[in-house]
Amino acid sequence: LYIHRFADKLGLPTKRAHHLVVNTALRLVASMKRDWMQTGRRPSGVCGAALFVAAQMHGNINVTKKDVVSIVHVGEGTLNRRLTEFEQTPSWDMTMDEFETRALEYEEEQRKLLLEEPQAPSTSGGLSSAAAAMATA
Repeated sequence: LYIHRFADKLGLPTKRAHHLVVNTALRLVASMKRDWMQTGRRPSGVCGAALFVAAQMHGNINVTKKDVVSIVHVGEGTLNRRLTEFEQTPSWDMTMDEFETRALEYEEEQRKLLLEEPQAPSTSGGLSSAAAAMATA
């Protein structure tokens, strides 16, 4: 995604602030993706909304909508629509702790899915049985 590149241009006050905003924004984008919010949307608008919300979530990081739209190159109306859409998702009503906990749980679920060994193909019929029969014929 463009999160890292856009965050670099935001001019966040410290490396820690940069790290917090980037990580939260990445988790917000993942949440938006799970809620199908990014479908049919330009990535820059989704990233802009995630960066703006992430900066607001961390309190004393001063990032305005005007800052975000000038960096991600979308109109303020587009940013406002992405924010309105995000307000309608379950993540919007979560506290910061609830959001972080859910994001970590989801990341762990994804890691487990990636680590699972693929299932061996079934030989109880279908194309693989037909191919095996042809090979022995």
